[in-house]
Order: sequence, then C-alpha cells, then structure tokens
Amino acid sequence: MQKFQPLRLIEARPGYTSKDILVVFGEVFARGYVNGLIDEAKKIGMKVIYSTSAAAMKMKTYAR
Repeated sequence: MQKFQPLRLIEARPGYTSKDILVVFGEVFARGYVNGLIDEAKKIGMKVIYSTSAAAMKMKTYAR
C-alpha cells in the first residue's frame, strides 16, 4: 500500500484562453454554483454556451 500524500498546494496555471469555449448543460439558475465558472470564463474572454432544463424556464429562474 502506498503512503497517502495529500496535495497541499496546487499551482495556479490556467490552461484556458479566450480561444476556448465553455459548454454547460444542466441547472443554470440565477444564483447557482456554476455561475462562478461562467463568470470566470467570461472574464478571460471565453465563449460561453449554456442551457438549463425546461422546468427552470417555466419558473423563469434561469440565468440569462
């Protein structure tokens, strides 16, 4: 059995650029956890494509 060695520090080397595209399918609500990812992607100039479920659209709570 190998000795457990947890990661204490992960180097911040973003591999994404404005040439990349983030595609998100699922529950994209106005205050959902995935909005942080979408905001960060937009901040670096990535194209973002996202969609949410029909039920959320009926409630009009989806992100725009």
